[in-house]
Amino acid sequence: MERAGKEKDPVVNFAPIVAKVHDIATKELCDEVFYGVRSTERQRDLSLQSRFHFWTAVGLRAPRSLSLALEQAGLGVDPMVPKLTVALGSFFERCKTLHYGFFMALYHRIVDRLEEETDGPYAREMQGLKKHFTTVGI
Repeated sequence: MERAGKEKDPVVNFAPIVAKVHDIATKELCDEVFYGVRSTERQRDLSLQSRFHFWTAVGLRAPRSLSLALEQAGLGVDPMVPKLTVALGSFFERCKTLHYGFFMALYHRIVDRLEEETDGPYAREMQGLKKHFTTVGI
């Protein structure tokens, strides 16, 4: 699909918010979330914090393949991702079996902390609508 003009795509600088989110997602917070959510899960070689940083980098950089992203993470070439020392196969197997509740809980803790540390929620004037749209975050 072609664009109706020769406008350039806007450049969005995510660096400040990514840095803030990385500051919030400390090892302590990730461990607290992990042990608060787990029932039978064990903390393995790859921590929740390492997974969080890996998937954040994947979302921002959109690598050609996940295998390539994991290989680069193993080499420690990406400053956003701690050096990973797990086998490719075991990483993907673990991703398939790790319950989404870990990331959901971490997400909520990060959002709560962001709201505490900022001037409040975005679109404050629309906060009254939250009671009608309980599953939408503003």
